[in-house]
Amino acid sequence: GQDLREDVLVHLRVLIERHARERRAAQCIRIVRAEQLELLPGSKRAPDIAVITNIYPDHLNRYPSIKSYALAKANIFKDQTENDILVLNKKNKWTKFFLAQKPRSRIAYFPFKLGVDSKTFIEKYGHHNFENLMAASLAAVKAGVSKKAITQSISSLLFLKFREQSILQRKNLLV
Repeated sequence: GQDLREDVLVHLRVLIERHARERRAAQCIRIVRAEQLELLPGSKRAPDIAVITNIYPDHLNRYPSIKSYALAKANIFKDQTENDILVLNKKNKWTKFFLAQKPRSRIAYFPFKLGVDSKTFIEKYGHHNFENLMAASLAAVKAGVSKKAITQSISSLLFLKFREQSILQRKNLLV
C-alpha cells in the first residue's frame, strides 16, 4: 500500500485548525517522533489529545528492545490529566502494555465507525494506512471536527508516490 501517514495527519491537522478558527479557539497540532518523546518527562507538559498508533520493530536501531521503544512512546501521556485524551488502537497487542502504565487521561479507542468503506480504503492504501486514518480521525473528532467533515475530506487525500514501492526482489530480499 501507499504510505499516507504524513498526508493523513497533515490533512486532518488542516481540518482541526480550520475548525478552531471557526470557533476562535487555539489549536496546536504536532507530529512527534518516538525519539522526541524522550524529552517530555522532565517538561511536565502533555498534549490535550495524544495518539499512539502502533508499535512495530522498525525503530530498534535506536532502542535496545521493543519494550524500551514502547516506553519511549508512553512518555506522550505520562503527564496527561483526567481532562486529556489518549487515543489507542483497540486491536493492537501493545494497547494492554500502555494501559498497564496507568494513564490518567480518558481513553478513546480506534477503529471506530467513521462512515468510510474500510475494505476499499485498505485495498487501495493498505491496512497500516487505514489504522493511521482511524487514529488521526478519532483525534480530530475529539478536537471537535465533525465526522462528516472528515469523511468528505478523505476523498481528496493524496498519496506519496514511490514511498513504499518495491524496486528489487530476490529470494528472501525485498527492497
